[in-house]
Amino acid sequence: ARLDTALSLSLIRFINDIHYGRVKPRQLNYPSPFGSKQSLDAASLIKQSLDNQALAQVPEIAAPQFKQYRQLKQVLAQYRQALPRADFQPLIFEKSLRPGDRHPQTSLLRDRLIAAGALPAQQPEQVANEENLYSETLQEGVKAFQRQNGLQADGVIGTETAARLNQSPEQKILQIELAMERLRWLPEDLSGPLIIVNIPAYELWAFDRLDDSQPLNMKVIVGKALKNQTPVLFEEMKYLEFKPYWNIPRNIMNEEILPRLTNDWGYLESQNMELVGNSESWEDIFDDIRRGKIRARQRPGKKNPLGKVKFIFPNQADVYLHDTSTPGLFNRSRRDFSHGCVRVEAAEKLAEFVLNHQPESGWDLSAIQKAMQASQTRRVTLTKAIPVLFYYATAFVDHNDNIHFYPDIYEQDAALKKALGIWPMPANNGVLTARSSGSS
Repeated sequence: ARLDTALSLSLIRFINDIHYGRVKPRQLNYPSPFGSKQSLDAASLIKQSLDNQALAQVPEIAAPQFKQYRQLKQVLAQYRQALPRADFQPLIFEKSLRPGDRHPQTSLLRDRLIAAGALPAQQPEQVANEENLYSETLQEGVKAFQRQNGLQADGVIGTETAARLNQSPEQKILQIELAMERLRWLPEDLSGPLIIVNIPAYELWAFDRLDDSQPLNMKVIVGKALKNQTPVLFEEMKYLEFKPYWNIPRNIMNEEILPRLTNDWGYLESQNMELVGNSESWEDIFDDIRRGKIRARQRPGKKNPLGKVKFIFPNQADVYLHDTSTPGLFNRSRRDFSHGCVRVEAAEKLAEFVLNHQPESGWDLSAIQKAMQASQTRRVTLTKAIPVLFYYATAFVDHNDNIHFYPDIYEQDAALKKALGIWPMPANNGVLTARSSGSS
């Protein structure tokens, strides 16, 4: 009887952990939509499954029904079934490895790339001819591996690429497990259209529906680690603004702009900015700015960091999606440069996606381009709000079923591991000796 009771309690806990997650997202300061799920009667589910002789299907019923969850689960099984991990050996680089160089561990590098799915298995005679040579074949494999891991695909094995190559299977398994845990916190009623930003991936996906096989995909720039982090959130987009003003946040005004004004009052005009509000006297104006009585905004134009359009979904953090005046930053592999808002690579395409999902909106690509080139600000209220999800996952399976691993830029994986009671795993940093500061 005690054994039966213990097994039943364990199964109920297992079902609840799969359905709700092992950690409450509130513990990690996640906002209320995360973890807000309908109650699951685990006992009734077990009894019904026993009556139908389908107990093995219980985990599948309790788990999140998202495609991403199923994809990660499949990849997790593959990693767990891989070759024994006790044989894992580090790759050691005394300096950056460049095309044409030789290295004593090219055979191990080749095996590592094949295991990662970045390089197809080669014939023995091909391997013999390329012994110790960092060949063109290996370079293409490294480039594919770099793309998988969100790095600049230049084929040079520098510090970051070496660190990723030396991630043990245990570390990758843990990243997948943490990503699956966070998916258990998502609301169950997600449907299309839907815009998702994965913060550490620096990527945006816009889905017509959740099973969309060809979603709109683009690079993004997120908040700088660790000072100006982009928050996780789940909100609804309410409107767009073409040729927007940039209402400068109070902290940016006080910390960055006010010191320049103290020395050069002409700075405002040089940046196409203006003050909004009234001050009782000229002597009080700086104090009024510090108190927020007077604020600043930047007019639409080439210097405006919001670019030609911003996408608004009201939220406590006051962040939003927007175009940018510095598109060259999208060429970087690491893209945490903003004050918290998310800059999008293809604002015109995102505007087209949003407005195409409005009933009888009358907005086509030509109208969007005209609004983006106009001289006046124009607000477009959405008759059908579009959900926007900012979330954090350092393991992600794309729409082509390729697994990607990303750096823990905000140390949220570390926080979740601590909440789960997982001891930090060794990062193999002692064997990463590539010393190129400018290479991937």
